[in-house]
Amino acid sequence: TSNLSDQHTYTSLPTSDTIKIKSLFIYPIKSCRGIELNSTSFTRTGLQHDRQFVFALGPAPYSFITQRTHPKMALITTSISGDQLTISWPGNYGRFNHRTTFSVPLDAAAYKHAEKAEVKVWRDMPTSYICPVLKGKLDALASFLGVKGPEELVLFRVAEEREVFRCAPKKEQLGWQPKVGFQDSYPVSIMNLASVRHVSEQLAGEGVLRDGEIEVQRFRPNVVFEGPGAFEEDCWKEISLGGPDEARWNVSCRTTRCKLPNTNQETGEKHPVQPDRLLRSYRCVDEGAKGTACLGMMCVPLVEGRIKVGDEIRVGKRGEHFFL
Repeated sequence: TSNLSDQHTYTSLPTSDTIKIKSLFIYPIKSCRGIELNSTSFTRTGLQHDRQFVFALGPAPYSFITQRTHPKMALITTSISGDQLTISWPGNYGRFNHRTTFSVPLDAAAYKHAEKAEVKVWRDMPTSYICPVLKGKLDALASFLGVKGPEELVLFRVAEEREVFRCAPKKEQLGWQPKVGFQDSYPVSIMNLASVRHVSEQLAGEGVLRDGEIEVQRFRPNVVFEGPGAFEEDCWKEISLGGPDEARWNVSCRTTRCKLPNTNQETGEKHPVQPDRLLRSYRCVDEGAKGTACLGMMCVPLVEGRIKVGDEIRVGKRGEHFFL
């Protein structure tokens, strides 16, 4: 049972003076369905196994794809068993529900002899490993996603990490520059359940969404927490997580929002305007990102450690944010 199975019973009001981790997610392949966990380890580059793979279109130069342009990626599931990552997606053959699958090695060490190529991820072009996948499997998945014409679908694994600047703490402060795999910009995304419930409450009664609710999963966070009221996290600058060996995380900036949350993560169907339109009507709250809605916060772990559902989160510093 998901730790978020009761999310729709929450409101935007505070539920406790104590802030606790409600749920944890990793997304081994960028923009595909996440894996919910009860506990996980993390490093300075994010939660273990999070966004270490990405689908891209070629031929070279390869360019990454996400649900922004291919919403049915929400229906691609991943699972981890030992040192293998298994990828699966639905198909309908006659009266049988069928899933097509393939597996690739999970850890980077397995790719030391693999072919490499550059893949465009926003403004970066990291050299990445090309995963060994049968062409027939990739062609079938490309067809499922609606990839057109001569473009070829390729799965990449992180080979070199990308340095993060902008709002992240600097090497002069830390002694090292924060890095990520295939995350958009920062190592970890955190989300206040009450903030998502506030968005859902604003949409209630409008009838714009078939299910009438906005799920946390649409925003693809790594850490979902409960306790504070909606948007109290907007001014967090540093938090500590876990038990006796608390881990400090820098809260680098607010999370700016594109239209990806318009995609229902259960069906892969994309709503034409919501919740993007609603968010832009009242959540353009960062002077550095005028006209762009913000929901959730982006973090840089300052140490390595382990966290679990139920762990307490303590706010160490508060202050202003200005998105860069």
